[in-house]
Amino acid sequence: MKAFHHTTKNIGRNLVGQAVAQRLFKLAVLDFQIRLHTFEEGAKVASDILIVIDIFSIVLKLRTDPVIRGALSTAKACLNRNSEWHTIDAVAIDQGLARVLDIYPALKASAISNAWHEYMKEQT
Repeated sequence: MKAFHHTTKNIGRNLVGQAVAQRLFKLAVLDFQIRLHTFEEGAKVASDILIVIDIFSIVLKLRTDPVIRGALSTAKACLNRNSEWHTIDAVAIDQGLARVLDIYPALKASAISNAWHEYMKEQT
């Protein structure tokens, strides 16, 4: 799952492009929400967890939300366990992703882009 598809600056001015990007993001998150409940106990899920951490971190730069903050904490705990999945983690991460889907449509494309660039600078 890609966290956020990279788009040009013009996407913020193109309402159809914004709608398509939002739809693709929503479908990717919904697909991932289903998959995370199928991860086996003890499975290595590093790439999936890193993407979830990216999503939660970027949305938290734009909105304060205790559900997403808790889901981020759960995802980081998984990462700290050498990315070893515990099935109990699915509930918190699923709820965090559901909250992201609630918030995401209200966010401006330019704000998401700025938050993404700021987050990427922090990661390097």
